[in-house]
Amino acid sequence: MSEISFEENKYKVKSRSIFGQAEVPKMITFLTNKGMVKNERQAKAVLLGLTACFFIASVVVFMVFVLDVKVGGRQNEPTSEEMQAARDRFEQASKEYKNTNTQTNQ
Repeated sequence: MSEISFEENKYKVKSRSIFGQAEVPKMITFLTNKGMVKNERQAKAVLLGLTACFFIASVVVFMVFVLDVKVGGRQNEPTSEEMQAARDRFEQASKEYKNTNTQTNQ
């Protein structure tokens, strides 16, 4: 076999300096030039916060439109038939409860 070896740690080169780009990303320079933030650290925090907000918004949109999750607002009111069926079930359960209590007391 041929002996090929790579010296990976020999060169420390930043890709931005190779391509002639600025060391500071354009979004950070934009925020500092517009006066929205004072330094690079604040700009990174703002960009991280925006990323988190957009991620949360995309999760909510996914839940609402794909998973059909209802978010906020009032839920659908029950129909009169559903209300009557619930009343009937309640009356039946209360009658059964009364019957079991009277049978155990005798």
